[in-house]
Amino acid sequence: MNEADGGAPPPGVIAEMARQPGLSAEIQRIEFKGNETSAYFVVKISSQSDGYNSYLVRRRYQQFDDLQKALKAKFSGIPEMPGKTLSVFGNSKDAAQQLAESRKQPLTQFLRVVLADPVISKSDEVANFLELSSALELFAKLHKKDIMSQALIATKDEEIENLRTKLAAATTDRSKARAEAASLRESLEEGEAVRRQLREKLQVAEERVAEEESKAEKNAALLADASAKAGSAEREAAATKKALEQARTKAAADAEAASAEHARLLARLEVCEQQTAEARRTLSIREEQLEAAEVQISETRQALSERDADLEAVTKAMADAEALERRLRETEQTLHIERTTWEKQKASIELGRCEAEEKAAQLSDKLAAAEASAAAAAAAAAAAAAALQRASAELLSAKTTAAESISALEARAVAGEAQADSLRRTLDRAEATAREAVASLSSGTSLESKYAVAVGELALARSSIGEAQAASAAAQATAEAAQAEASELRAAWQQCRAELDEARAAHVVTDAANAEVLALSRRALQDLEERANRAERLSHAMEASDGDDATLLEKANWALRAALGSAEAKIEELGTALERERAAAAEHAADLAAMKLAAVERQTALGAMGGRSSLGNGTGSSAGSGAGGGGSNRGDGGGGALSRSGSARPSSGLPSPTQVLGSFTVSVASSREGGPENGFKWLYAIAVECGTVSYQVPKRYSDFKALHYKLATLGLRGTPKLPPAYAFSSQDAKFAERRRVELDAYLAALVQQPQLRASVDLHTFLELSMLLRRSVTIA
Repeated sequence: MNEADGGAPPPGVIAEMARQPGLSAEIQRIEFKGNETSAYFVVKISSQSDGYNSYLVRRRYQQFDDLQKALKAKFSGIPEMPGKTLSVFGNSKDAAQQLAESRKQPLTQFLRVVLADPVISKSDEVANFLELSSALELFAKLHKKDIMSQALIATKDEEIENLRTKLAAATTDRSKARAEAASLRESLEEGEAVRRQLREKLQVAEERVAEEESKAEKNAALLADASAKAGSAEREAAATKKALEQARTKAAADAEAASAEHARLLARLEVCEQQTAEARRTLSIREEQLEAAEVQISETRQALSERDADLEAVTKAMADAEALERRLRETEQTLHIERTTWEKQKASIELGRCEAEEKAAQLSDKLAAAEASAAAAAAAAAAAAAALQRASAELLSAKTTAAESISALEARAVAGEAQADSLRRTLDRAEATAREAVASLSSGTSLESKYAVAVGELALARSSIGEAQAASAAAQATAEAAQAEASELRAAWQQCRAELDEARAAHVVTDAANAEVLALSRRALQDLEERANRAERLSHAMEASDGDDATLLEKANWALRAALGSAEAKIEELGTALERERAAAAEHAADLAAMKLAAVERQTALGAMGGRSSLGNGTGSSAGSGAGGGGSNRGDGGGGALSRSGSARPSSGLPSPTQVLGSFTVSVASSREGGPENGFKWLYAIAVECGTVSYQVPKRYSDFKALHYKLATLGLRGTPKLPPAYAFSSQDAKFAERRRVELDAYLAALVQQPQLRASVDLHTFLELSMLLRRSVTIA
């Protein structure tokens, strides 16, 4: 009301308008631009209905002075401004700073007095000074941002629930992997038992080989005795033939045993191949689990990256999630290293299998060669036996001929010796005669006769010596012939002995082939044992890797739980603070609505009184633009503000906020399948009725889950149980109808509880905020 009216609003109206929430202003600081001495006062303007929304404006002292003059021209009781003179402080910048500091408190007091008046604070001069037109738009945007934050928090709650579901699935997969590891351990134990059995069989085979070697040594001793005893060649040949028959029988038995052992080795090889295939299947399952973990990690990383920019209130939780992501990357690297190790081990197993197959083929070839050599040895033994019989017969005949020749030679030698004795005796007699002749010559008696007798006896001795020499030459020729025959017999005997040595060598070759077969069998068993050991070490390595994976997964789970716990705690704190602010805002909104309705009614009555009591054109114009609420002019003071309130007054058809809270009803009316923007999920139409107002709100099952989570965090009693999520392969209309009935019962149980019915989260879910806060939008 300006001074020209000569009056003021009634005290009751002024008091009622003073209780109406409005704005608050305070000078926070003083600024100077460059070297200027003119000060700028930074004023913070805050909304009392939304206390956390505020903004700043910069004003100079001259603008304060202009505002004071404009208000003083319209209204009475406007406080005075602080002085303008610089005489006390001087003209320097420091003096200007001191002057501005001295004006700060009086100017703040001036703004408080102006904003405390319900009529003056609604004037256009104050609105222009404080830039209220743009501030209202700012408050509307902040309110929209508040709604978007609630939606983002609901989406984050849904993502957290999905992460919990994935964590449960990962735990189930880990349990399955442990069960598979246990089954693999049992199969390895069975392989160990088979290896022990094979080791026992190998020991029995070695004992048999030792027995066969001792028998072979005995046979060699028998053959040596047979070669030493030439006289018992037939018996030795028979024994050799019998030994050869036994050796051939033994070689056949060994060949059969080697074939059976080869068959057992092939069967064991098939078992090893089956174990390798099982290990491959286990590896493929591990790779699928790794791929699923990588998909979960990528999904988690994508979800966290998408939420990171939208939820500033949970920055620390996102940092924890990034740390978890780094740990998961380390887990991926560890799993990649283990998979590379497993592939190397698989390649070594494949190489061992190929080597075992090659050794089995070589064993088959050597068995065939051993059988061929055994057959050749048997043929050679038969030929040696026949040759030995022939040699024995020839040796017998040669012995007989040699004995006869030796007897004749001995007789001839005896005769020659007798002749030699006679010749010696004759020579002795001739010498004696010669000596006698010499003696007689010396004595001079009948020398000539005695000489003649001596010459005759000498000639006779010479003839006897010639005969003896001829007989000796004949005996020597006979001896040489006998020696030639003996040489021929010795050569035949040596040939027979060489044939016998060849037969013995063939037997030794057969024994060597049998020993080689046994050695190959032994090496094959050793290879199987080494493969079993490698499989056991692989099992231990897999168990250790499973333990490491379990440890890493457990650490990841704990880190994820900690991150989720911190996020939930922060979200709960934010929700609690938001609930308190919403409750306070609802109370202020209700009080504001009641005050505005009373103010509108009283101002209408006041306008009617002012119209009847106005004097002259100036008075009527003032009433029309000031206190009178019926005009459309937006210009002057409180009249314009009251005029906007009057035009924004709810119609008689809309219920009041109190009526909305007390009378609204809800039901899930129908369901329909959503489009691509909703992920082709079912939408449930919630019918809301508030007196004469009714509308429908489409919601998904995830929206119900988010609401239930928020209500559960409040800790209110009587919160009903949310219908569980069903894992159907096809979510058809029958499924949607069943879900609609369950959700309808859930909402009915919610609105029956007074505390839950008054929850701001439920009001936001049902979109009742527009009806409950429309009095705020009037301001």
